[in-house]
Amino acid sequence: MKIKMRILSLCCAALFVAYAVLAVFVISSDAGQPVNSEESSVGTSPLPAGESSGSIQFKLSLLHLYYESKDVVSTLPFTTIQVSQGALIKAFVSGSTSTADALAYIDRYADRTLASAYGTMDEILAKYQLLLTRYNIASTSSYRSKYNNLSSMFSSLKNSSNELLSRTKTLIKTSKSSDYDTYYTNYIEQISDLTSKIESYCNIIIDEYDTLLNAISDDYDILY
Repeated sequence: MKIKMRILSLCCAALFVAYAVLAVFVISSDAGQPVNSEESSVGTSPLPAGESSGSIQFKLSLLHLYYESKDVVSTLPFTTIQVSQGALIKAFVSGSTSTADALAYIDRYADRTLASAYGTMDEILAKYQLLLTRYNIASTSSYRSKYNNLSSMFSSLKNSSNELLSRTKTLIKTSKSSDYDTYYTNYIEQISDLTSKIESYCNIIIDEYDTLLNAISDDYDILY
């Protein structure tokens, strides 16, 4: 019973953090959404010669990508934590098949939700790279660094999410092991790692979004 209470308490705490982070994204999104999708999407028509990072269309397109990034970064870690919590609750419910049910729950929902989020991240990076190429962004430009930074954040979140689910499975499988406390500690450390990344990356992406929005509003008063 003591172990069950520790698991349930941890689940509640982690879920609270996830909801808090999600609320930050919702508030930020309501405060400044990009203009319509036609203006903010990556176009397919040839660009005029001499287009560069100073182009309003480039900034609008990039703004849209950071808006998408805000959505996926809030969704992926939140989903991972939910799946982990749901599996742990199933694992510690009395029943001869509870362990097997919990492991199957992780596989089923990870395939359904996480694969989609990972795919969205890859699409965002592909669109970002296309923008850099189409607008002749120099290799020394800060936008190249921003692309690399976003790519690194996505990769880090994927790794942390996968590791959390891996440690959740290990914790479930070793629930009756003498080394259970060690696996429990490892699980808590990974929850902490993921939640700290959520907070940090949320702030970075929101700052990039706001910076772009402010830069656009100086030259494009139709936003208001």
